[in-house]
Amino acid sequence: MSHSKDKIDIPFWTNAMAMHPLASLTECSITSVEHWKHARNLGHEFLIISFRNDDYERYIKLERGAKRSGSLSDFTESILSMGGPVDPNDLIAISITPFDTTACFTVKVLDFSHGIPPNIADLASVLNAVRDKAPKYRLYKHMCYWYARAVFEGLAYLCHGHTLDGEKPGYRGRFCRLIDLSCDVTSPDKCNAQGCPGQDMKQQGHIQSQVLEFRRHLIQHQRQFYDAERAAVSGSGEE
Repeated sequence: MSHSKDKIDIPFWTNAMAMHPLASLTECSITSVEHWKHARNLGHEFLIISFRNDDYERYIKLERGAKRSGSLSDFTESILSMGGPVDPNDLIAISITPFDTTACFTVKVLDFSHGIPPNIADLASVLNAVRDKAPKYRLYKHMCYWYARAVFEGLAYLCHGHTLDGEKPGYRGRFCRLIDLSCDVTSPDKCNAQGCPGQDMKQQGHIQSQVLEFRRHLIQHQRQFYDAERAAVSGSGEE
């Protein structure tokens, strides 16, 4: 598992995790999930996740942007005129030290003290479910606000985490404190309804199906690994 602060593509990372033994992933327990918002930078939102095993603690940063292709003018026109869709730039960075959160503040925090903390296999499954739900970036719908909230709520649902307010909870999903762009339901009293990203994926079975699919890939890879190892041992015995 990379421990650099360099950002890598999230689908690449989840595929790499599927090549690891399941036990090595479940041993890495997530200890905190924080939903952050930048005070500037158009209010960009992202997640910072801490995880640990018996030997070390690491920090993960997850975020979504729009992947630029072609000229900058064509890209800007595509984003602003119709809101996309364009390919997303879903990125993960892993660090041995906490990330710099200067000029940022928390909006929500997940607490797992009364439940079973998620692990890296759970995180990879939720990331796959979110990507499956919204494979394209859309400025007015599936942007960084939506992405951070979808992953946050997906982990909360999967592991029965308790959502706590951060430093400025009222700013989540909002640009200049206007309408909540992270949720399809705009009325505050309906914020736990179907339009919320995590609830929507839960009702449509996206999260559970991706958990099963990710574990199926793990088992399949392990079987291929042991078959190859058995063949190598058998071949060396015949020589």
